[in-house]
Amino acid sequence: MSLFEPGYPPPPAGPDPVPDPAFDPVVDPHRGPDRIQLRRTARRLRHRLLAVNAAVGLTALLLGPALGGTTATTVWGGWTVGMLLLAAQAATAVVSAVRYDRACTAQLDPRAAALAAALHREANALHREATGRARP
Repeated sequence: MSLFEPGYPPPPAGPDPVPDPAFDPVVDPHRGPDRIQLRRTARRLRHRLLAVNAAVGLTALLLGPALGGTTATTVWGGWTVGMLLLAAQAATAVVSAVRYDRACTAQLDPRAAALAAALHREANALHREATGRARP
């Protein structure tokens, strides 16, 4: 057993088990096409955030040794070239976080609310069908 090979027991030998209908993407609302699209959009936004921050971070990291001792050169007041690189990296992190939050609010929140409302309506209908009365 190692970090990359967890010590889970092997699956039982024999024929494949009968698929559980609860995990059918058509039946399970958590795995439906709307949820998959929601996850893809969230993944795309997250990758964009990480790519922008990684690019600026690597640029600042690689410019330090490339510029040699000039990162300690005073540019304006008490600000040095190295401090300006770090300030640019921090500003990029803040701006990209704000844009990520706004993009999630604009693109993901309405879809998630619509999915939640649909699930709530479906749960109410199933409850009414099973018990004959409205769900509290």
